[in-house]
Amino acid sequence: IIVLFCLLSVCSAEKEGFSAYYPLYEKEDIDHSALQYCYVFQGTIKPVDVNNVQKGYKCEASSSTWVKDDSHAMDFCTSRIPYHIIKASVNPKGGTFCTFQINLKCEIGWFQMRNKCYKVFAAAKNYTEAEDYCLQHKPEFKTRIAEYYDGHLSTYIGDLIFNDAWVSAPEMEELHAGKGLKPILIMNGAYKYDSRKGVVLMIKPELKREVICEYSPPMTMAEMYLMAELYSEVYPIHVTTNGASFATSSYMTIEQTNLRQNQKGNLAETFDTKNIRERCQAIGNILSVDSHPMASIQEEFDTVKSQLTDHRFHLTSAYKNEGCEKTTYKDWDFATDTLLSVYSTVHQTSNAFCKAFSFSFHPKARLPSMAAMRAPALCSLHSFSYEYDDCEPGWITAYRSKTTKFCHYIYTEKEVTLSEAKRACLNMNAALTGFENEEEFKYVQKEFGYGKPGYGAHFWLGGTVPCKEDCTDLTYKASWDLGVSRNTHFLNNFSHEGFGWGKYGDEDSISFRSDTVSFHTHNANGWGTMYYICGKYPKLSVKKMDIKNVKQG
Repeated sequence: IIVLFCLLSVCSAEKEGFSAYYPLYEKEDIDHSALQYCYVFQGTIKPVDVNNVQKGYKCEASSSTWVKDDSHAMDFCTSRIPYHIIKASVNPKGGTFCTFQINLKCEIGWFQMRNKCYKVFAAAKNYTEAEDYCLQHKPEFKTRIAEYYDGHLSTYIGDLIFNDAWVSAPEMEELHAGKGLKPILIMNGAYKYDSRKGVVLMIKPELKREVICEYSPPMTMAEMYLMAELYSEVYPIHVTTNGASFATSSYMTIEQTNLRQNQKGNLAETFDTKNIRERCQAIGNILSVDSHPMASIQEEFDTVKSQLTDHRFHLTSAYKNEGCEKTTYKDWDFATDTLLSVYSTVHQTSNAFCKAFSFSFHPKARLPSMAAMRAPALCSLHSFSYEYDDCEPGWITAYRSKTTKFCHYIYTEKEVTLSEAKRACLNMNAALTGFENEEEFKYVQKEFGYGKPGYGAHFWLGGTVPCKEDCTDLTYKASWDLGVSRNTHFLNNFSHEGFGWGKYGDEDSISFRSDTVSFHTHNANGWGTMYYICGKYPKLSVKKMDIKNVKQG
């Protein structure tokens, strides 16, 4: 304990020695706190596999502590070093050998313990302020107040230097539910409470205390290789080009969330894949990693299709509601909350998928599947995130979320018919556009200021009356086409002033006039020509999740 106390409090003598030790391995991009442990335990850093650098690094360390046998050595190493212990043995000359693997990386100043990064902040905060304070330091990784539990973690956290700090202690909070109290972990300030170090107490949340924050560092290929080896008998994990995947052990289906009559008089079903998300997260919690359902996009399928041999089908996180077009499938990269386009907006569809609601991977293809499809769900672990590229020159970039971009192209050279507008968009690998929300609509509308081209004119958009896709509400009279938007609710509940839905015929198209904040409907046969706006998602790119890209707190 004295060794670790000196380590984490950075004794002056140790600090001087480590300053010379750290540069030896700095270029290897290894976790800083792991190097501190390796230095204190007189260790040497080596590649796990000299033939595959993606498998990461290990520290071959030693201690003078006596152990009886190799089993005792493993207990000792595990209790003292908060990393994967891959080998522990008796040192024939006396003491203990500990070899631990270093796969993940925390920001310098944070200490890694059991695959998570921890830091004590001395600024006195009440509990609510502490929650916000943690999140501000690493919002990319959803930093939170550290969860405290008994076991080895209590030993490691006990080596951090603080008096009393806010923590999360679910068992204690459940025991004291309804009392309005929050937990603190007591260390050096134990004497103030007439208690001992390492005790969790419940106090009033408005009191000011230090706070311990935690976040899960980005997944790495090294960690995935290790997990594939450790858990192969429980959850066969397949390492892929950019990450890893595994299937749930049980068969699942997507969940029906509602069944109600729509405007056509038909029963319209709505669905969700929340149950699949929760199952992948639960398995990830067991493995101490951040796990999400496999996204349904082509890029994901290409990395895993060679491994889909155990079953004919595997479920993904995509789904659609009532409708017949492929392009209305919804999906997300849950790690970054990025909306994904399952099919391109220009993907030709035969409208033959009225009975398909779930989405599956088959060894030969990505396929829409029945809602009642029972199959294992695919979960993923990523060492990267999907990010949208910038829109092409001449296109307007709109944000549908902090990470989701959509491109709009405004054409004002001459007015054209609806069929000509659709064909022109198709030639640009796009479709007549749509809007996900009011913010996106107004962002594009501002391009039509007074005196600018198109001011006061009508523009064809990618929607239709009557409602055809995602018609899950009796009041819905219109829907978007070809996946240019998934928000049918916004289309039907936004302003329609000037031209009522379905005013001119049984089959009307959606438009808007650039100087009004509302959608209109026009019959393509009765209304000749107007300008148009095309829309499409930009290209998706893979970006490695690297701690060095995270802003300092």
